[in-house]
Amino acid sequence: MHRTEAANAHVETIAALALASGLITSAAALGGARPAVVASFAMSLAALLAIIGAVMLARAARGASARAAGNSTDQLVDDLRAVVDGHADRLAPTGNADLDQVLGVLMDQRRGDVEHAARVDALIEDWTGCVQRLAEGDLARDVSFDPEDTLGSALALLQGRQREFADVARRIADGDLTVNVEAWSERDLMGFALSGMVDGLRETVGELRDASDRLQASSSSMTGISGEVSRGMEEVAVQTGQLATGAESQVRVLESTQGDAERAVEASRDALAVTAEGVKSVELADGTMAALATASAEVKDAIDSLSERSGKIVDFVGMITTIADQTNLLALNAAIEAARAGEHGRGFAVVADEVRKLAEESQRSAAQISKLVEEIQGETTRTVEVVERTVDQVGDGTRVVGEARAAFEQIRTAIDQSSERVAGILTSLGEVATVANNASVSTEAVSAATEQTSASMQELDASAATTAQLSNALAQVAARFQLEASSDSVDDDDQPLVTEQATAAAPTLIVEQVAEAEAEPASAEPRTPSVFPSAAATMALPSHLPEDRPGEAA
Repeated sequence: MHRTEAANAHVETIAALALASGLITSAAALGGARPAVVASFAMSLAALLAIIGAVMLARAARGASARAAGNSTDQLVDDLRAVVDGHADRLAPTGNADLDQVLGVLMDQRRGDVEHAARVDALIEDWTGCVQRLAEGDLARDVSFDPEDTLGSALALLQGRQREFADVARRIADGDLTVNVEAWSERDLMGFALSGMVDGLRETVGELRDASDRLQASSSSMTGISGEVSRGMEEVAVQTGQLATGAESQVRVLESTQGDAERAVEASRDALAVTAEGVKSVELADGTMAALATASAEVKDAIDSLSERSGKIVDFVGMITTIADQTNLLALNAAIEAARAGEHGRGFAVVADEVRKLAEESQRSAAQISKLVEEIQGETTRTVEVVERTVDQVGDGTRVVGEARAAFEQIRTAIDQSSERVAGILTSLGEVATVANNASVSTEAVSAATEQTSASMQELDASAATTAQLSNALAQVAARFQLEASSDSVDDDDQPLVTEQATAAAPTLIVEQVAEAEAEPASAEPRTPSVFPSAAATMALPSHLPEDRPGEAA
C-alpha cells in the first residue's frame, strides 16, 4: 500500500513538471524566442520528464510484474508528452497575465497539499498519544476519534477490548462466573479462549456443587445408619446375658442389624459412584485448561507474526524515504537547469522548488510513520507479555483442578475404607448370628463379637465424619463462585466498556480493509491515495482560458 501511495505521489510530481514545461515553452514563445530554440527546449524538457517518470515509477512499482510496470511506464510517458504538447498549443495564444494566473492556481493547489499534510501530522500526534496511554496500561481515558479515522477507530476498539478482558478477569477473581465473553469474529482466539475458560469453570463448579450435595447426603445417611447399627449392637450386648432364654429374639435383632449394614454398603457404593463422576468432571476441566493453554500459545504466535509484518512496513517506509531523497535531488537538478535558462526558466524554478518542498515533507512524514510503527511494535511486545501472563494463570487453574482431583481421590479412598469396614461389620453380624443360633455353645464368643462390631462401628463413625468434613470443605470452595446472575444485581460493572461509536465503526472498517487486502491481486493497478490530489486534477488547466484574443498576434 505504501508503494502504491509513493507511485501516485510521483505521478502527481511528474504531472506538475509536465505542466511547468508547457508553461515555460509557451512563455518562451510569447517572449519572442526563435521557433527552433523553443522547439529544442520543449523536446529537452519532454525527454527529461520521460526519464524521471520511468525511474520513479520503476522504483515505486518494484513489487508488480515487469511487464505490467513497463506498459504502465510507457503509457504514462506518452500521456505526459501529450499533456506537454496540448498545454503548449493552448498557452501559445495567451499573454503573461494568463500565465501568472495559471501559476497562481498551481500555487494554491500546492498550498492545499501543505495544509492537508499539517492535518495528517495532527492525526499522527493524536494516535501516538493514544498508543502511549495504552502501553502504560491507562484504560480510564476514552480514545476520541473521527468516524472516518480508521486507525483511531482501531485504537478505540483495542482499548475497549482490553477493558473488557480486565473486567472479565476481575469478576472471575471475585468468584463471579455469570460473566459472558463473546468473540468478535471467527479469528478472535483470545475471545474464544476466555469464553471457553469461563464456560468450563462454570460447568466444573456446578458439577462440584452437585457432587458435594450428593456426598453430604450420603455422609448423613451413613452417619444415621451407623448410629442405628450402634444402637442395635447395644441391644445385642444387653441381650447377650439372656442368650439362653432369648436366642430367637437376638437372631431377629441381628437380622435387622444386618439389613441396616447392607443398606450402609449400598450407600457407600452410591457415594463411590458420585466420587467417580466428580473425578471425570475434574479430568474434563483439566482438558479444558490444556486447550486454553494451546489457544494462548496460538495467540502469541499470531502477535509475533504481526510484529514481523510491522518490520516489513518499516522497510517500506525506508524505501519511501530513499525515493523522496532522489526526488529532492532531481528537483535540485531541475532548479539548476531553470537557472541556466535565465528569465525564461523562472517559472520552472518555482515549480522545482515546490517539488523539493514536497519531497522534504514526504521525508518527514515517512519518519513519523516509522516512529509510529515502532511504537506499535512496542505495544505488540507488551501484548505478548499479557498473553504469557494469561498462560501462567491457566497454569494456576490447572493446579487448582489437580488439587480438586486429589481431594476426590481422598474421598474415594475414605469411601472404600468405609465399605470395607461395613463389609467387616456384615461378617461380624453373621458370626454373631451364628453364635446366637448356637448360644448354648459359648456366650463369651458372642460378647467378643459384639465388642469387635462396636469398635468397627466407631471406625465407621469416624470415617463418616471425615467424609462429611471433606464434603463441607468442597461445598465451601464451590460456594465462592456465583453461577447465576440475580435480577437485582445489575450495576455499572455490567455496562459495556467499549464506546458505542468505536464498537460500531472500528470492527467494520478493519474487517473491510483486511478483506480488501486479501482479495487484491499482486498485479492489480495501484489505487489513488486519499492523502494527495489526483494527477488529473494537478494537470488540469483553468477552464476559463480563452482560445484566442481578438486584437493580439499569435
